[in-house]
Amino acid sequence: MKAAGPLSNLANASGDQSLTGEGSTSRDVVISTTLTARVAAVMPNGALIVEAAKEIEINSERQIIIVRGIVRPADIAGDNTVRSDRLGQLEVKVNGKGVVGDAIRRPFILYRILLGLLPF
Repeated sequence: MKAAGPLSNLANASGDQSLTGEGSTSRDVVISTTLTARVAAVMPNGALIVEAAKEIEINSERQIIIVRGIVRPADIAGDNTVRSDRLGQLEVKVNGKGVVGDAIRRPFILYRILLGLLPF
């Protein structure tokens, strides 16, 4: 005897699911800013290892710029500034949080579980 009624479909549930997506993003960034750095260490030859960080917000994106490099004392100007092209072993990191970063993250775990459980 076959079950009848609205609940009978639950026992014979079947379905197919697919998740297809496509997207792209591009960004051209020119950073022109002044950072205040601190001396993280002094090398035996007198060169300075300097670090600087700055947080800015652009188009609902929070950007953190981190700069690290080695400066020779001779490259420090009279007003106590150093141009970035005078930093040796320059490291520049730009980390961001906001709408672009949110769009490329994997879906929330509960959403992924529901996609796996639901037959549609």
